[in-house]
Amino acid sequence: MFQSIFLNMYTTLFTYYTTYNNNEAKHNNTAEEQEIDFLLYLTGSFIRFLIKLKRDEVKV
Repeated sequence: MFQSIFLNMYTTLFTYYTTYNNNEAKHNNTAEEQEIDFLLYLTGSFIRFLIKLKRDEVKV
């Protein structure tokens, strides 16, 4: 169960980044500083979660 939740979260996050990059940053150059900050913190939280899993030796 946990693995499917994790994979869904990763897929959703990746899809969001791709859409945002194509619509706001890449083609229109309308990215807002607050949106970029949010994405950086969200990415950092996701990476921190992965590191914690590795440290705790939990298999996903």
